Amino acid sequence: MSSSPTRTRAAASITRPPCGGRSGRSTSCSVRSACPGSRVPSCTSFPRRRLEVDFLSPLRFGDEVVVEIEAAAVGRTSVTYRWRVLRAGVSCVEGTTTCVHVDDAGRPSAVPGWLRAALVT
Repeated sequence: MSSSPTRTRAAASITRPPCGGRSGRSTSCSVRSACPGSRVPSCTSFPRRRLEVDFLSPLRFGDEVVVEIEAAAVGRTSVTYRWRVLRAGVSCVEGTTTCVHVDDAGRPSAVPGWLRAALVT
């Protein structure tokens, strides 16, 4: 676990997906490299292994929210993110998501060093 985790904060509005409520999104997290011209792979795969969610207060379509996410723990093959969704400064949803880095064959493999360095700053 990092003593000073990387934290990201973003504002968003809750809107209906264009498919009418069904999500066609994949069940893996992807990380794209921000290092053009480097030898860092352009994409790496992190299927979700565990998801915990506490719904504390209802949210409605049109609500303005802030989403906070941080890398709470970086293991040998996994990353656990802690996140929460706030409306008007009040936490409405909190949870953790653990993603496991996998190789091209789908087997767990070490978190790339470049990503580990970025998450544990």
